[in-house]
Amino acid sequence: SYRHLPRDTEVAQQVQKAIETYHLPRGVVAEQPDDEGDSTARPIRSKTSRSLGKCFRDEDELAASPSLPDSIQKALAQSRSLIVVCTPETQESAWVQREIETFIALHGRERIICVLAAGSSEESTPPILKTRMMPDAAGIMREMPAEPLAADLRPESKNKRKAELLRIIAAVANCNYDDLRRRHRNRKRRLITAAAFAILALIALISVLVHQTARSSEEALIAESKYLAARSQEQLARGERLQAIQSALDALPSSEADRSRPLVPEAQEALENALLVYPDPDQTWRPLYAIDSDSDIVSFAHDVDGDWFATLNDSGLIEFRSLSKGALTATAHLGDYAEHPEELTPSEWSLEATGDRHLLLMSQQANGSMVCFDALTGTLVWEHEQVCADSFASAQDEDTFGLTTFMGDGNLDVAVIDAATSNVRECQSLDLGFDSVPEVSLPSWFASKSNQIFLGIPGGVLGFDLNAETCTAYKLNPLKSITYSVREFGGILFCASASLPEEGSGGTVPYGFTAWNTHEHSEPLWHDEGSYTFSVAGTSSNLIGFNGTPNLPCFVFSDGNLAIVCTAGAILSVRDPLSGDEIYREELPASIVAASEAYLTENSDCLLLVLNDGTLALRFLELSPTMNGNANELHIPYQIDKAAVGMRSNGEAIALIHAANQPERMLAYRFDIVSDDQKTEFTLDELLEQACSTLADSY
Repeated sequence: SYRHLPRDTEVAQQVQKAIETYHLPRGVVAEQPDDEGDSTARPIRSKTSRSLGKCFRDEDELAASPSLPDSIQKALAQSRSLIVVCTPETQESAWVQREIETFIALHGRERIICVLAAGSSEESTPPILKTRMMPDAAGIMREMPAEPLAADLRPESKNKRKAELLRIIAAVANCNYDDLRRRHRNRKRRLITAAAFAILALIALISVLVHQTARSSEEALIAESKYLAARSQEQLARGERLQAIQSALDALPSSEADRSRPLVPEAQEALENALLVYPDPDQTWRPLYAIDSDSDIVSFAHDVDGDWFATLNDSGLIEFRSLSKGALTATAHLGDYAEHPEELTPSEWSLEATGDRHLLLMSQQANGSMVCFDALTGTLVWEHEQVCADSFASAQDEDTFGLTTFMGDGNLDVAVIDAATSNVRECQSLDLGFDSVPEVSLPSWFASKSNQIFLGIPGGVLGFDLNAETCTAYKLNPLKSITYSVREFGGILFCASASLPEEGSGGTVPYGFTAWNTHEHSEPLWHDEGSYTFSVAGTSSNLIGFNGTPNLPCFVFSDGNLAIVCTAGAILSVRDPLSGDEIYREELPASIVAASEAYLTENSDCLLLVLNDGTLALRFLELSPTMNGNANELHIPYQIDKAAVGMRSNGEAIALIHAANQPERMLAYRFDIVSDDQKTEFTLDELLEQACSTLADSY
């Protein structure tokens, strides 16, 4: 019973909720006196129930009526207790007064509980509850002062209010408050203990699950690291060293202190291999990088000292890169320099390096163009239109080059040009007496010290002395031979040639190596003939043929004396330049794409070789072919159609390779000499730092 004011209503709701949600502790028995009167006066809660039952609270303000509504009458009759919310305004409510009177008439005063919500007990308790009829000393019934059972819900303290609500519950349950409070406290402790044990059990379960999850996660990371390490090794085997470094990094923690990923020995070994930090006597050829252009590469060139190289792909893109690291330094596009960009055919342009920093691009079409770039910066140095050259020869010791051009009227123009300025140093026009113009670029050699240009033509070599303004013809036998390579050194001219194979020869090609003394202009010093066969490489479904045309790739010193290297197909022949006697001869398993001298040790004369079946090899000339065997060889999974191999100015031997079966790819390999003092151990942090630095330098 309460006055329907906001404060009184709030207290009534709190009391109702406390009663209806409370469950008596085990062992507490609520006394339930028998009612001998009307059955409607009996409480509806069973004696065995631990709940206190429902609490009736009228939520509507009663209408102005002299009697209570039937619902109120019924609720009062079925209730064991009446709770009166007492405030100073309670005494003003006639309906609270009538509810109290009705309950007293039905059940007496003993089960009325006062709840003080505001004001003092004196001013808030209804007058009817302050007195009761009691016998005096003489046994006469008189109205005597009485103190009703009351709970104080005025305090703001949460704990105090809980205690007072428990007092109300004890009165409703008709049990001892102190006993209920003690048992309530014990139950709370048991609940806290049970909750604590439940939390501990949950923590234990979570710990087990976390451990299992962590273990599963760690096992997954270990498996992933092993997979990445294996992929790194596979990438390294394909020459993809930079990609192999990245895969190994992905398989490793970020530092020695990083515990987010386990350290897998296979991953660290993969990184060590990719970084090339430890010498391997069984693997002297080591990959540097593999780079891919946007489309097929049709031509490439590199400088004499081996600091840069440039590629031209079939879309016309020119890329300048560092030879030692593969880093892209600049780009240009051929279409910007072609006379008719819409008809651009990159395969009809050639790339040539001259000096230590200039790259020449020349069109082989009539009325073509010639363009010169600074290869270190990628900037244009000069450009000339309406220029077509039939041969190009760079000076070996200065930044000049020689050009020869057939004019179509029987004349041949010969010029020496400064690469840095495009200024013409020397120029002569000679009448050769024939009108035929070759359809392919001709081999040539520029001897800058003697100011001579040697041009290979069908049937021989033309020598142009620009100082004496003379032309000398050096004829081959047979005259139908095609000249493929020309070199001159110390007044001796060398030529490598081949004849067209006869019908039914099965691909066998006659070749010849010839030498002349340029001072005597006489018959050849020596001439040697032989034959070679075409070779193929690749899978049975993708065989790639390689002609292996005769070539004079380099000179080499053998026992302190100069010798010339001659190749034809798979034949390697090193000869005395004056007599033509063979110093070393070997027939290799595949055609020779490139060869170069290598001064790797003080007492050994050796050659670096690249074969078209993907073999990189080193040959010591003081050893016989059988003693060389397969030592210092590496077989890579590529067929090679173009390559350049040689010594950089810093003494590093590098092979630059174009893959025929992956034509958009260029690869670089380094030849390492293993010494006993190269055994420094590296920590993981040192390896990681070196890997990050290597990757950063490659971009």
